[in-house]
Amino acid sequence: MDGASCPRLPCRVFSSPGHGNKIARRFRDAIQSLLDVSILLAGEVRSPRRGVYEVAIEPGALPRHTAVSRGIGSLDPIRTRVLLWHLGRLGMTVTEAGALVAKHGMDVERVLHRVHYERTVKGGLDAQGREITHWPHWVAKALRKQWTFDEPEYAAWLARQTSRFALPTERRPARLAASPAPAAPTEDAPAQVPLELATDNVWGRAIRGLQPRISCPLRPRDETGRMRRALEAEPLP
Repeated sequence: MDGASCPRLPCRVFSSPGHGNKIARRFRDAIQSLLDVSILLAGEVRSPRRGVYEVAIEPGALPRHTAVSRGIGSLDPIRTRVLLWHLGRLGMTVTEAGALVAKHGMDVERVLHRVHYERTVKGGLDAQGREITHWPHWVAKALRKQWTFDEPEYAAWLARQTSRFALPTERRPARLAASPAPAAPTEDAPAQVPLELATDNVWGRAIRGLQPRISCPLRPRDETGRMRRALEAEPLP
C-alpha cells in the first residue's frame, strides 16, 4: 500500500451554533500542526453554511505505517516483525503473513528481496512484460514453487545492494614490536654533608658532634629532621 493507493478518509462534519471564525481557526491550527510532523499528508477545513464545518484529512506516512504494524506482536523476534511488516505493506493480513513466515522461514526474506528488485528495477512487470497487480499472490507462488532467482543480472544487483548496507570491518591497530623495559631509575648517592662546611653556630656544632654517631650519611632533604631527632636524644657538646 503506497500513498497513491491509500484511500482518503471520510470527511468529519462538525457543527456549532456560533464562533465560526474562531472554531475554524482552531481546526486549521490543529491540522497544520499534524502536517508539520507528517502525520497528515493533506487537510482542509470548509464551512458550507454558517455554524457547520467540514474537515477533510488524508493520512501521511506515519499513520499508514502504524496501520500496517497493527497485530504484529511486540515479543516476536525483530527479524520476524520486519518480515511481517513488509508483507503487510504488500497487502497481506498479519494472519496470512504469519502463516507464510511460519511455513517458509527466511525464504520469505529472499523473496522480498526479489519483490523490491521487480518493483524498482523492472517497473513491477513480470517476465512477459505484464504488470504484477497482486503481490501477495506473487509472493505466495514464488515461495510455493521455490523460485531460485539465479539470473546473473539479479545476482549482481543483490550483491551491490548488500554491499551498501554491510557493516564496516573492524580495523585493529598494528601491533608494535615489544621494546625492552626501561631500567629502573637509580637513586643518586646520598650527598654527605662535609664537616668543614658546617658553620660555627648551633646547627654546625650539632652536625660536627653527631656525624660520627649517624649510621648513614645525611641527605639534604632529611638533614633537618634527623638532626632534630638526634638533638632530642643527646644534648649538644
